[in-house]
This record gives sequence, C-alpha cells and structure tokens, in this order.
Amino acid sequence: MATKVTITQDQKLGTRKTEAKNSEGIHIMTSITRSLPVTAVLALCPHLVATAGPFVPVTLVEHQFDGGGVPLNGVGVVSEGGIFDAAITSAGGSGTWAAGSSFLANGVVEVDGGAQNSAYLNLGSYINDAKGTAAGLFELTYTVSPTAGEWISLGFSVENTPSTTRNFTNTTGAGGSTTGIATIIRREVGDWDLDMIGGPTNSNRVDGPEPTDPVDRTLSVTLDFTPAGGWNGTTNWGTVTWSDSVLDDLGSHTYTDDYSFGAILITEANVSGGTISNLSLTGLIAVPEPSTAILAGLGLLGVTFRKIARSMALP
Repeated sequence: MATKVTITQDQKLGTRKTEAKNSEGIHIMTSITRSLPVTAVLALCPHLVATAGPFVPVTLVEHQFDGGGVPLNGVGVVSEGGIFDAAITSAGGSGTWAAGSSFLANGVVEVDGGAQNSAYLNLGSYINDAKGTAAGLFELTYTVSPTAGEWISLGFSVENTPSTTRNFTNTTGAGGSTTGIATIIRREVGDWDLDMIGGPTNSNRVDGPEPTDPVDRTLSVTLDFTPAGGWNGTTNWGTVTWSDSVLDDLGSHTYTDDYSFGAILITEANVSGGTISNLSLTGLIAVPEPSTAILAGLGLLGVTFRKIARSMALP
C-alpha cells in the first residue's frame, strides 16, 4: 500500500507537523517538532560564544599558602586545595613544593640565621614548549609582604630543580645551582624598593621605584614568547614585563638569547622574613573558533531535538 505523507510548517509558532496516512486514508503517524531560533540556541549555550578568539586564559597553577605552620617542602599544591594543571605534569613538572627551611606552608618566610633559601615548583618543559606559538603568553603573580632582612623575590629559574639553599643570584649556598630569570624583588622594612632583574641571575637589572608605603604588594611577571609579541627565535627570544598592583607597569626586558624557564622560583636574601600568598600562573589554551563552536553546539542540539521528536511521535 502507498503511504501519503503531509508536512505542514507554521513559521510563526516554529513548528513542523508531519502526518502519514495509507492509501485507504487510515492514519498511521503524527509527529510535531518545534525548532528554536538561533538567538534562543545561543541563549541556551552562552559558553559557545564567550570566546573572542582561538585562545582563552586558564589558571595553570594556584596556591593560597593557607596550610599550617609546617615546612613547605614536600607540600602538594593540589592536596592543599590548589591547582596544578595536568598538562604541566605531562611535560615533566611536579606539583609538589621543594623548599628550604625558611619557607612554611602557611606562607610565612622565617628569618633563618643568615641562610639563603628558595622554594620552587618544577614546570618541566611546559613553558619552553610554548615558545614561538600563540600560546606562549604567561603571567605569574603573588602577594608579598617583607617584614625583616633584605628582600623576597618572585620569578623563574633556568633549572627545573634548582638548589633550595641558594637564592636567585646563585652566588652563595651549598650544592647545586639556582639561576634566577625574570625576577622581581620587594625589599625589606624601611626601604620597600621594587627592583626587576631580567637575568640570568643578577644581570640585566631594571631599577624600580621606591614606594614608601609598607602595604602588601601584588607583583606580576608576564612572559611573552608569542610571534605577535616580537618573538622570532633569532634576535628576540621573548620579553618579560613586570607590574605592581599599586604602581602598574614597572619595566620590561627583551631576551636576545634562548633561556630555559624551568620552574617557578621564590627566594629570600640573608635573614629575610615576611609572608607570601595568592600565587598563580596563568597561561593560554586553544579553543575552537566561535563559528566552529556554535556549529558544533547546534549540531548537538539538533540531535537532542530529533530524539525528542521521536519520543513525541503518535501512532
């Protein structure tokens, strides 16, 4: 028997009615489906259109230093409620702190009898692998308040596993080496200087301002290894820019040689003390172009509505 199918669309209601009858006019099936305008689809899936380009910022590392007054050495970032991206681990990094005796899990930097100490998180090859790509943009940030001694520093080390008994200058201390790079230091009580050192170690210094206020400062180190930022792999191997939460931009340095960025590094000078908190490393991850994401979302919604239509079919 031949089957007659009639399709009726109502543009105003956004519905489509499908009826089927056999050659004797006996009803076989009725199906009603409703389509959604594109604006409604986008309202249902705002995350598909929130992206302005092929990369979005993501927190790769985050640690608040809100543990107890135990040594920081051996403390896991994730076990303390922080973030350590699995991609860094895959690149050979480690989310477990290695630290000298001055550093405690609650963010306190103790005065340690004249010893110079450092604390670090191994980043493996994660940053180095991003050089020369659109994802080669990173920002390292923490809040610091020195209370005694000379200074506390934030930056990176050339080594993946620097010595924890040396500071970023690598001039004193026993065993190993600590080659600081892209470093910013906040000096002690009574001075409060902010100084930037491109590195390696104590080279390529940028003399900073001398703020007189003893408030906590949130300091940032931004690395730009993107072609758009000037990286060309010959005369320009990336740029570091430093900034302060109060004074904004503090200066920059462009590298003319290729240096490794192997670990997040926090160090202190002789008999220095204070507190650190709110450490984060932000990077970029690739995402689909907005048009691609929208089409993918529409496709998924189409599959969903087809399933609903089948369930609404009437015998």
